[in-house]
Amino acid sequence: MTPAALTVSLNEIGFFAARAAVGVGVPFGLAEDFAGALRRLPCFGLDPAVVGLSCLTALDADPSLGRIGISKRGDRYAIRGNGPASAVYVGPSMIDCLRAAPDSPVLARSVDRPALALGYAVGGPPMRIAWPGFCADLGGDGVARISTDAPETLSASGPADVVLSAPVGSPSVPFGPRAAEVDIASATERSAALGVTVDAAAWSGLMELFRRCLVPSSERSRASGAGAGLVDAD
Repeated sequence: MTPAALTVSLNEIGFFAARAAVGVGVPFGLAEDFAGALRRLPCFGLDPAVVGLSCLTALDADPSLGRIGISKRGDRYAIRGNGPASAVYVGPSMIDCLRAAPDSPVLARSVDRPALALGYAVGGPPMRIAWPGFCADLGGDGVARISTDAPETLSASGPADVVLSAPVGSPSVPFGPRAAEVDIASATERSAALGVTVDAAAWSGLMELFRRCLVPSSERSRASGAGAGLVDAD
């Protein structure tokens, strides 16, 4: 019987997720950013395999989700696609725009999986990230202060408009009866020590995409030094 869940390491998430993204055509640099964002999601109780597979299968089915444009009016940036926009591409662009104009909001329209945007935000400068029903202040103290209007808001699929802005300098958030604080460093240390529990079917889906990156074995590839061969004396 196939297990419903399994435990993987943060390093496994980083390695396999990056190459799974490459398997659906994401450039390697953006694929590494994507894997880094996924590694941060367990801090918030999110399954990185489920979120990652959702983003990549959507891109695989419709590569136009990755075609985004950035416009600027004054110091304000807006990011959008022709319809829903892939968080895989929007995430790094949002962080770059906020770094370029840290005192001005960045609006990303119709992000297909806003939860992934939170993973990118944790890796960026201090900021507030918000979408309908969710808000988090990510300060320089390494604590994420979160407010939601319902438990499922964070894990729900989009599309949704996501806004990044400078942190407000206060632990208060503008709405939501459900509030929490997450110590990012402590949560990451726990994941590193204990591993991350992921949905087995979603992880299997990521492995299928990862295998697209593998070069099929052949006499020519073995002759050129691919693989360890029958005797690995390195």
